[in-house]
Order: sequence, then C-alpha cells, then structure tokens
Amino acid sequence: MKTTELNRELIEGLSQSTVPSNVDNINEKVSSLVYQALASLSDKTSNVDVNRAVLLPIDESFTRAICSRSEYNYLLGIPNTEIEINSVSKKNFFKNFWKRLKYAWKKSHQKKSKAVNTEIKPSLNVVGAKYDITALRNDIILSLANFLTSTTIIYDLERYISIVGKEDFGSNIKINIYVCLYDEKTNTFKNFNYPKNRFDDVNFAERVDNLNSKYGRCDENYVNMIKVYNALFSNANGYVPSQILIESLLYNCPDELYTDDLYQTFLNVSNYIRLKSAKSFKSICDTSIELFKDKNILSVGAQLDYQKLISLLDKNRVG
Repeated sequence: MKTTELNRELIEGLSQSTVPSNVDNINEKVSSLVYQALASLSDKTSNVDVNRAVLLPIDESFTRAICSRSEYNYLLGIPNTEIEINSVSKKNFFKNFWKRLKYAWKKSHQKKSKAVNTEIKPSLNVVGAKYDITALRNDIILSLANFLTSTTIIYDLERYISIVGKEDFGSNIKINIYVCLYDEKTNTFKNFNYPKNRFDDVNFAERVDNLNSKYGRCDENYVNMIKVYNALFSNANGYVPSQILIESLLYNCPDELYTDDLYQTFLNVSNYIRLKSAKSFKSICDTSIELFKDKNILSVGAQLDYQKLISLLDKNRVG
C-alpha cells in the first residue's frame, strides 16, 4: 500500500462502507439454513439433536465489522460424547493414521467438491460402523445441500465447510462453517484437528462478554474502529487480519480514547497502539494472559499481522 494520508474523509468513509443490517441478514440466512439441515438430519439419525446444537457467528460476522474481503465464519457445535470417543479412539490409532493419510492425499489432489442439492439423502452410518466426526461432517454437507439452490457450491475443506452461492447469499459472500462437537457444561466447542487426530478446545465465552462490555462503554466507535482497521489492513495486505488480534488491541485501549468524534478516536487509539509495548496487551479471549501468549493468536501466526499493522500506521501519514 502506497503512503496515504489517513485523513478524516478516508477514515469516516471506511467506517460507513458496509451496512450492519446486511450482515444481520446474512447471519439470519445462515442460521435458518443450518437449522433446516440439522432438523432434517435429526429425523434420520439419533446422533444429532437440532434443539441442542449451537451456531455461533465469530469474527466480523459477530461484530458486524465487515469489509470487502471479509468472510462469514461460524462455529457449529453438536453435543455428542460418543462421536468424540469414536473420533480419537486410541485402539484404532493405526486405522486412524491410515484414514488421515488417505485424507491428506485426497485433499492434495482434489481442490473442491460440489454437493448437488437434488435427490440427495444423507449417507448415514452403515450398520456396525462407528459414527465419528468425519461421518457427521459428511451428513451435514449432504443435508445442507438439500436446502441450497443448484448453483451454490459446497467446498469440503480440511478445517471447515465453505459455501459460495450468489442466489442464496449474494455476490462475493463466502460462508465458512466449522463443524465441532460441543460441551454444554463449559460452553466449549471441540474443533477436530485432522492432521493431529485430536480435538482442539475453543471457548469464546469471555471474548463475547468482553466485546459486549467494551461496546456498552464505548458505543459504536469501538466496532467502527474494528471495521476501519480491517479495511486499512486488508487493502494493504490482501487479506483480513486476525480478528482476535484487532479486537484485543482495541479492547486494551482506555475507554476515554473513544470519543464522539470518529476520526479523533482513530487518532487516539492508533497512537496508543503504536506507542505501547506489545507485551502490555491482554487477550480479549482471556484477559489474564498476554495477547501473544494466547493459543488462539499463536495458532494463526497473528504476530506477523501485528507487525504489519504497526508498520502500516508508522509509514502512512496521519492527519
């Protein structure tokens, strides 16, 4: 990104570049789609209870700080202890290893798969076979396809299901659904890590509470700052930065820096973030730990995003 004057007109324009109600509309469409698919699936198998499933929008789809390169990400949690046991059984280690090897080979040679939405019946678990997380994902994909138009494509990727369809969601909209198991007692999503044959726990309860708390104290300009930072960063680097990083940096800025004047708020928080030591920032997911000791940050390599953001603010003229 060439040196640009980050003036009032630019910053205010970026904050108004997307309409929050459009984000709500997409979230409602996804919620309705997932509910229909799970309701249909729960009629055919006892492994899925639609009334206990949890769909959580995460990242920009939760804060509504969408920019032009944003995608809509969701955690879909299905409570089922038996599926968890079947997925990582130690006595089937070599069988699971072979399944992972075949999975890796398949993914390296097959970029995408399309689920046709006509006359599809979920390929439910065959008699005697163990119903694991892979079987659950496959059934959900097939069930989702029944409620999508024929032009919509479902991509079965390693970490998530991705859905792209202009007729169903609109132009340039990409829906990513992480199919997880769910612990109802701890509100923890269990996302299966296929290469390592394990479930990684994801609990965003504190993150959601902190977002709501900061928004309550600082009003719209907290979300506006997330949106502005997303737009500036993505225009400079071609992708949206880690939202846990951006949310955390802006969460750590003192409340008094968020004024009624959006541009002044941008100047305040940008200078604060530039001048403070990286070690002084706490994670929005767990305010008891340093931001760059949070496994959620480390797993996506967000330290590089941080360096790019600081460099962007340093080299672009403010004012």
